[in-house]
Amino acid sequence: MGTGGDRRDELLAVFPGGSGSHFAITSPDTPNYNCIAWAAGEYDRWWWPQPGRYWPPAAPFNDSLDAFVVAFGSLGYQPCDTEALEEGFERVAIFVDDELTVQHMARQPPNGRWTSKLGSFEDVEHDLRAVECNDYGRVARILRRPARTLLYPPGRVSLPPPRIPSTAAPDACGPQPLSVPCEGYGSVVDDLPQPFERWAESGDGLREPFKRYVEGVRGLIEPFERFPRG
Repeated sequence: MGTGGDRRDELLAVFPGGSGSHFAITSPDTPNYNCIAWAAGEYDRWWWPQPGRYWPPAAPFNDSLDAFVVAFGSLGYQPCDTEALEEGFERVAIFVDDELTVQHMARQPPNGRWTSKLGSFEDVEHDLRAVECNDYGRVARILRRPARTLLYPPGRVSLPPPRIPSTAAPDACGPQPLSVPCEGYGSVVDDLPQPFERWAESGDGLREPFKRYVEGVRGLIEPFERFPRG
């Protein structure tokens, strides 16, 4: 893979819609999480309706558009009519192919751009339709919920970025091998260091201890103890 501007050029060859618009790489590549997890605000596990992956228990166990609407409904998201930034709300976008099978998701940060995880490769910040393509499909549904504090991993760029020894284009966010070898780590499922415990707020109503950065703020959040939602 290239680095810096070369890597951006490689990605723009896959996502030509990003040419002439804002398209910025915002993390090293990592197989730790996929675009669905990133849209949900997580960074240390894959979300997908596949055995061995996380999937909200209330959602149908398939990759249809309706199933993903239900899955994110368990996080408080509801369909809306506009992709425009709206004070007091946060949004995610669901991308589908011609058969309405989900291929990708993106999330809108407070700056009004959109952020995506490109399969097992990098995160990028982009205009919404810049990542529409044959592999990722097109935007089919926008969901929104009242704004919450979205949490980000601290200093991911300071971790040794696992490099996938491949020149392939960014893979779609669907089913992936459960154990992905990468240089210097062995199996990411067993060996890749997880420096922070995740915080999840989902249908089971539990919050796990967490330490992450609030977006744009360089500080740690005090751990919360696990408790059931009332």
